[in-house]
Amino acid sequence: MKNNFSHRVQMVIQFSREEAIRLGHDYIGSEHLLLGLLREGDGIAIEILKNHTIDLDELKASIEETVKSTGGTMTIGNLPLTKRAERILKSAYIEAKNFKSDIIGTEHLLLSLTKERDGMAAQILMNFDVDYESVKQELETIMQGAEIEKANKPKKSKTPALDHFGRDLTQLCRQNKLDPIIGRN
Repeated sequence: MKNNFSHRVQMVIQFSREEAIRLGHDYIGSEHLLLGLLREGDGIAIEILKNHTIDLDELKASIEETVKSTGGTMTIGNLPLTKRAERILKSAYIEAKNFKSDIIGTEHLLLSLTKERDGMAAQILMNFDVDYESVKQELETIMQGAEIEKANKPKKSKTPALDHFGRDLTQLCRQNKLDPIIGRN
């Protein structure tokens, strides 16, 4: 499944490990994943949070206040994911499949964070009026905008030199952009 994670999600997981160490925890939970997402600071998930008019610094402060640093614990090596964090990552894979995406992006991670209602991250997000349905709706809106933008983008030509130096008379005729021809039978 790790191969399916986008580069951003891989960075989020790495950042969440660093955030857990910074807070003195010996595990990676949903709250650390959310902190990692905020620390990565880019991607569709951050765009969705900004569209919800959330101050990201305030969200980060709220998470840190809720989690509270235990301090003093020095962790070396790999930090284990909590069962909830594992479920969130597996759920992100399912969310990506639901959106017909082969790659798990930050948006899918945010969706699965909000779906896990008992998780600390989901509860904190609920305090900021961010829930699964609103995130899903916002993501669908963004995806539709991307599809429209992709459809309006001119297709790459197979004959760029010919297009540059010539005119497609058939296309111009279809668009009624040719002058009328007079004197032909």
